[in-house]
Amino acid sequence: MNNQKQSQLFLIRSNKIPAYFFSLPRATAIFWLDKYHMKELKKDDVLTFRTAKAKVVIRNDGTIDLLSFVEQQPGNAQRYIRYRLKDFKVKKILMDNGYINPGEQYVQLRYIPALARRVK
Repeated sequence: MNNQKQSQLFLIRSNKIPAYFFSLPRATAIFWLDKYHMKELKKDDVLTFRTAKAKVVIRNDGTIDLLSFVEQQPGNAQRYIRYRLKDFKVKKILMDNGYINPGEQYVQLRYIPALARRVK
């Protein structure tokens, strides 16, 4: 191993990043589940977002079926993500151009926790 790679590895390990982080699968896409639901935010809500990495199946029609989360998510986050995925679709142009391919893959699902707290 050359010196540059050793110093990068030391830098990463010295920042207390867990060892399992290096074995996590890479996400093929990032989906913003709340893109069209921003108007549901109230004036006093904090605008933060969270990312959950998940294993999903993307169907040919653009619908997404959630198989599992890579890391354990809070209960309200799991309910909210499943709730939003019911009507979420990958845009047809992304599928046609080959940017998103159908099949089983890992993706990042971004959501706003303030909206997740309201789903029962």
